[in-house]
Amino acid sequence: MRIRARTDAVTGDFCENEDVSGANRDANTSPHTKENFTVTTREAQNKAIHRRYFAASDAADLAAFDELMAPDFVNHYPGAPGPLNREATLQMGTMFWAAFSDHYYTIEDQIAEGDKVATRLAWRAIHSGDFQGLPPTGRKVAVSGIAVAHIKDGIILEHWATFDQMGMMQQLGLVPPPQPAR
Repeated sequence: MRIRARTDAVTGDFCENEDVSGANRDANTSPHTKENFTVTTREAQNKAIHRRYFAASDAADLAAFDELMAPDFVNHYPGAPGPLNREATLQMGTMFWAAFSDHYYTIEDQIAEGDKVATRLAWRAIHSGDFQGLPPTGRKVAVSGIAVAHIKDGIILEHWATFDQMGMMQQLGLVPPPQPAR
């Protein structure tokens, strides 16, 4: 999997089309280690942590994903009946990873201030497994979203995400696309 991102305007530390799949790395080296995301300012470090969160998701790397979340992690996710804890977030990730292959995030923009990071992103995948009762369609989806992370001492305490659920449902054929006005 790949994560694609624009170069950070402040630090220049993350390049477009950076390969985090591990294809060009030693087999014993994880692309999601802190060493691969070294930066200097607190805001830049927090941006790198948020990028690692998405890179770990791209790789379906439960250990790296789990390492980034505080023990009392809270995830506010659209469509969920309420805030998700760490365990429920890992279960949700596993469900998405099973339902969608070739999944990856493209980081479009990041803004950080203090202990918060806002990330504008796109998620692309192929629907290749059961998703909430829908058998695989083989359709490609491209979904835009925004995520905000509250980060302290190198881990994510709280996460808010919103994405174009309607667009995703339309791309999967579950909801008809909008019709032109008559």
